[in-house]
Amino acid sequence: MQSMNDVLDRHFGLVAARVRVPAAGRPGAVAIDIRRDGRGEYFELRLPRRASTAVVNRDNAHWHLLLLVTVDGEKSRFLCGHDERHWFVAAIPEAASRVVDVRTAKHALQQTLVQAAAAKLRPKERLRRRNHAFRRQGEWFFVPATGFEPDPHLVLRREPLSRGSGSKPHIMDSSSAAATPPCM
Repeated sequence: MQSMNDVLDRHFGLVAARVRVPAAGRPGAVAIDIRRDGRGEYFELRLPRRASTAVVNRDNAHWHLLLLVTVDGEKSRFLCGHDERHWFVAAIPEAASRVVDVRTAKHALQQTLVQAAAAKLRPKERLRRRNHAFRRQGEWFFVPATGFEPDPHLVLRREPLSRGSGSKPHIMDSSSAAATPPCM
């Protein structure tokens, strides 16, 4: 019988990722981080002793997988993957229902406004980074706002967008949206 680590190693390896699960169980909640060593980035899963894991679905071509972690009957889902240049992990909202694969996990991470705008697109276009409904940069979505004309004196140039200290900011500039309507 394969150990949990062997199964996770195999699944993460199929999406070109590495994973480590420290041997000592930890008290409290599940923690999943991206760490770096001499070989590059890897996923570190710190789990309570009573936790179990399962890879629900993989998208090998795009280096994504949907991970289910169960602790005392409580189930949490995480989208683990690669976006642009780095690995990421995103917790799927608990209220999201019917998240059974990578595609539905990505959909569950979109805000309601983004989902409504994307609903007008063909299914294969709804999860692209750029389409007619929105532009996505990391976890930020920019949706065109027709008829919106901001006061030019209030428009900031090369403005960093960040989740807080320690987070690499994305730079937003009105000139980067020159080919599309203004975004909000």
